[in-house]
Amino acid sequence: MARKPSSNATQKKLDFITKYSLKLVDHLKHLRWLIALKQTLDVLMVVAVLGSLTILLQNFSNVFLSYFHLPFLRDFLSWLGPINQAMWVLTFPIYSFWFILVWGYFLALFYDNDAVLGSIIAVSSYLLASGFLAFNFKVTWQNLSTENLFFAVFISTIFVVIYNMMTRLQFQLSIMPGRFTWFYKKLSHLTSFLVTLIVMFVYFRETPKILHLSLRKLFNELQLNLAVISQNFIVILVILVLIQLYCYFNFQGNNLMITIAEFFYLTSQNFNVEAVNYHQLPQYLFTKSTLDVYVFIGGVGSTLAFVLGVLFFSKIPEMRRVAKYSLAPGIFNFNSSTLFGIPIILNKRYFVPFMITPIISLITTYLALSLRWIDPIQIALPNFIPPFLNGFLATNLDLNSLALILVNFLISFIIWMSYIKKENDDHKSAI
Repeated sequence: MARKPSSNATQKKLDFITKYSLKLVDHLKHLRWLIALKQTLDVLMVVAVLGSLTILLQNFSNVFLSYFHLPFLRDFLSWLGPINQAMWVLTFPIYSFWFILVWGYFLALFYDNDAVLGSIIAVSSYLLASGFLAFNFKVTWQNLSTENLFFAVFISTIFVVIYNMMTRLQFQLSIMPGRFTWFYKKLSHLTSFLVTLIVMFVYFRETPKILHLSLRKLFNELQLNLAVISQNFIVILVILVLIQLYCYFNFQGNNLMITIAEFFYLTSQNFNVEAVNYHQLPQYLFTKSTLDVYVFIGGVGSTLAFVLGVLFFSKIPEMRRVAKYSLAPGIFNFNSSTLFGIPIILNKRYFVPFMITPIISLITTYLALSLRWIDPIQIALPNFIPPFLNGFLATNLDLNSLALILVNFLISFIIWMSYIKKENDDHKSAI
């Protein structure tokens, strides 16, 4: 009969894994382009929410008009229509433009350069490469949408990186006295900006247009292929496990993994939102918001069920005290106090439920989506919308989403309960 490893041996294995996982997490935290991407997605969430609100307002107005035949309500909604349409025109149809504007800003900012100049370079290079901005400075907006997002990121990043490198080179070659450092730094930003613009215009002037069209087609196909791959269950499962592992070993690492997942699923979510606005069926079943709504109920690890289980059934006063303070943030999907206060992070007792609970919720969600029991995510929402309400709104008022969230929550509650009872037994025997 094989001997079970001792607790010391288990702890050594955990320490070994923790040591090298933290090194990887620390490396990721120092990637400034990844931090810039995270900030960009945070800002763009506001834009995405504004665009999604136009769809919700339109849907709500149709529902109200079908049930309540009130003249003043019809007049109010007809007055709201043009404003609603203007909100949409300023968001998703020019989504790539907004993304590149913010991306260039943060990419320059986190490399210690002038952020506004970085935005100008990023947007200019994208407009020139896409053919939207001709040399007679006539602008056409038809193709400024999510479809060109990957191409926009690629072409704008190249010239912002050139700008960053030139600024750094000039500043390093400086032999100016210390009191002139600020002035020389600003001067180097300006000269690098002007030189980058000259290089950019010469490049696009002399390079055949067929090359830019080919590049745009290449990256559009890459973007669509990645969107299709993102719907594969194995890919979704791997992304979920990585997010959970990074959260378990280091909470800051979890934020960066979510950033990567959010950018990976950005195309599928925006395409769904655009399809619904034009009264078409959503094409993609799975998006990043699908995890937020159905899997991460109360935060990564589905910890809202754990908090409620501790409040109702735990016999340990310290845990109940932490759970009491963690309930309100958990309702809005913030679970830092739960992860660090109980704690769950680096606690080998909770590793299995922390990993297994979201995986089971993912399986039930994937089955429900594949069998078309629930509608796909169609509305972009911030992740602090409470459970149940977030699913109802994100699916454009699909009541079946509430049932799935309830099922996943009950499953999570049962799994966490078994470990809470075991914790109670261990605490009782230790007294």
